[in-house]
Amino acid sequence: MLDGYKASGESVKLNRHGGRLDRPKEKATGFFYVKKIGGRQWLIDPEGRRYFNIAINAVREPKTVNKDFGSAEKRAEATTALLRDNSFNGLGNWSSTRMQQVKEPLVWVLRTNFMFAFAKEKGLTEPAPGTAGFRNRCIPVFYPDFEGFCDRLAKDLTATANDPTLPGIMTDNELQCPVNLLDRYLSLDTDDPGRTSLCSTALAAALRLDRAQ
Repeated sequence: MLDGYKASGESVKLNRHGGRLDRPKEKATGFFYVKKIGGRQWLIDPEGRRYFNIAINAVREPKTVNKDFGSAEKRAEATTALLRDNSFNGLGNWSSTRMQQVKEPLVWVLRTNFMFAFAKEKGLTEPAPGTAGFRNRCIPVFYPDFEGFCDRLAKDLTATANDPTLPGIMTDNELQCPVNLLDRYLSLDTDDPGRTSLCSTALAAALRLDRAQ
């Protein structure tokens, strides 16, 4: 309906994932992967087709889902069909897992909270506008036990390891990262595990660089 717009021709034929059937087929692995073709990085879908992710965030059922659709299952099927009919081929963050239980689910993104979950477990959060903030706005990534925490949390990801419609995982959302982050780290108490680990890491790196020179 845009004034002056003329369709260039028939729509590009797509497969069930939304991959393009008008381009040469690449290696099909059964999962999404990235490949550089002609100087451009492409997402390749599970069937080996070049893919653009066109997704919508936060596709969730309303409180009146049973009244409006009869059930959450019926609503998920209807919403999936509606999105496909309007050229969307994926679901973004904060979408209901119910959408993966339909007959032919859309490509989706798994949301996790590695950093926030760790900070909350350690009592390292403070109030912040629209999100959970970190103490002194320092992301506690340098804590010595953060790596082990991630290993434990990552074990839950085995549940979706064989899902071909899952191209990636969102590990956190909108982590605070002020421009004076290093100064903020160094202003923490000298016995703070994050500050101590950061300084030790920096010192070790400086020593390796000195030896190399």
